[in-house]
Amino acid sequence: MKFYKKNIWQFIAALTILILVNTISNFIFYRIDLTAEKRFSLSVTTKKLVEKIDDHLYIKVYLDDTNLPPDFKRLSNETQLMLNELNVYSKNFNYEFINPLKGKNEEEQNAIYLQLTEKGILPTYIEVKKSNAISERLIFPGAIISYKGREIAVNLLKNSTGISQSTALNNSVEELEYTFANAIKKVQQTKKPNIAFLEGNGMLEEIYVKDISTTLSEYYNVKRFNLKEFEADSNQNFSISNQLKRIQKNDLIIIAKPTISFTNLDKFLIDQFIMNGGKSLWFVDGSFIEMDSLAKKNEVNAIPSKILNIDDQLFKYGIRLNNNLIKDISCAPILIPGSYSNGNIQWKLDNWFYMPLLNSIKKHPITNNTNPIKGEFVSSIDTIRTLNNRKTILLNTSPYSQLINTPKLVTLDELSIEPKEEDYNQKHIPCAVLIEGKFESIFKNRLKPKEDNLKTKDEINNNKLIFISDGDIIKNQIHNLEIIPLGIDKWTYSRTRHQYGNKEFVLNCIDFLMDESEFINARNKNIELRMLDLNKIKEQSFFWKTLNTILPILIVILFGIMQFKIRKLRYEK
Repeated sequence: MKFYKKNIWQFIAALTILILVNTISNFIFYRIDLTAEKRFSLSVTTKKLVEKIDDHLYIKVYLDDTNLPPDFKRLSNETQLMLNELNVYSKNFNYEFINPLKGKNEEEQNAIYLQLTEKGILPTYIEVKKSNAISERLIFPGAIISYKGREIAVNLLKNSTGISQSTALNNSVEELEYTFANAIKKVQQTKKPNIAFLEGNGMLEEIYVKDISTTLSEYYNVKRFNLKEFEADSNQNFSISNQLKRIQKNDLIIIAKPTISFTNLDKFLIDQFIMNGGKSLWFVDGSFIEMDSLAKKNEVNAIPSKILNIDDQLFKYGIRLNNNLIKDISCAPILIPGSYSNGNIQWKLDNWFYMPLLNSIKKHPITNNTNPIKGEFVSSIDTIRTLNNRKTILLNTSPYSQLINTPKLVTLDELSIEPKEEDYNQKHIPCAVLIEGKFESIFKNRLKPKEDNLKTKDEINNNKLIFISDGDIIKNQIHNLEIIPLGIDKWTYSRTRHQYGNKEFVLNCIDFLMDESEFINARNKNIELRMLDLNKIKEQSFFWKTLNTILPILIVILFGIMQFKIRKLRYEK
């Protein structure tokens, strides 16, 4: 009798504890992530972002398909897990998975294809095995986020040139938090930040930055600002103070491939913009030479860009732009005439060492999982050691590079010269740098423009800028008045199908300069790809299948026998 009373009290105690735990859990929320990579842990910034959703936010994911290959099924599952995690932090967060082409005839599928691609969802073909046959099917690995009448497209698949599909899908899984958080942040924006492309010093014309400007205009107010064109203030006066106020209305300025000397007043306006907290993105050539000119003349002189007159300003910020050219064995190809056949030129691809493919040797949110960035007549950068700020190299050449000082005659005849390994012995030459921290004005302890009521600052404790030693990285090509997307080479794309990472790199630079570092650091999540050993699967599959089938049954039987023996011994006493 005592035994039964004891069991009853134990049951009541256990039930009471269970009720208390469930009651408390309604008021206290806590989750434990036991994975090595913390794949289910969101950053603090992402959690706060989702918690601020004050209206119905709806996500439609186009990855609901039972016939997806294993890698794509994993992407679908991980996407659902990520959305479940985001859903925990907001009552206004809802999502669904659909297959947009399911049950549709060919005409309806074509209409859906056009609709989704116009919205920005990039389709991809997958191989499907069925009845010992392989067929191709079209899927849309993306999502549409809707919020307060606004929509934004999200591409979940991060394809990269030269890597396997498994690695590309793993990279996509790593970036899921950043992908969704970035899109949610932008769809919530009610006021767009201001970005200005500077003019007045021979910068790239609007048509040559049209592709990146069009993409940016979805999330930013993009305009042009001419340093040399002053507007009259309310008193019809043209003043430096008013020009400073105008440029400081922007959150970020882009200096894209200047070719004309900067005056001291130009430098002063840019400097005071930075001293007052404005972010800046620089694309500046160390030497002047154009590929178009080389194609027409077969040879062109590369000349130093010292005429720009900004070396002292860059030095003050911690950068030295060198007047040289980089040659790299890891490079992009160009199209050159080959043999003649039936009176027609047979074109061929040949590696052009002056077009290095740039990567990052250190993991950073800006360059994480991006395609190689194609440069064109790139120069090297030296960073100046200072105690005021820290420098992070974003882009490097390969381990097989060479520096050529300018002036230098560059000729297409160099294509016929076989490279010698001993000549390409310089490793990881820096080509892009991020500078964060304290900045001092170049005009500190120097004569400043004289004007009544002109207020200036000599330093700023916390700011950041990015400097890239190639003006062409942001330049899109044009063909028959049509804008070619940034990152695509109009001459070689039809043959190579390579899409370089220039556009994503530029967008990441801008996002990093404009966003909190904690938010963009979500891109640094690293999920290890644990691949099964295919040889072991083939050799040992029968053993492991048998073991996994029989072992659980034996354990249950053994547990039952032990339980029976224990009860028998207890009641025999």
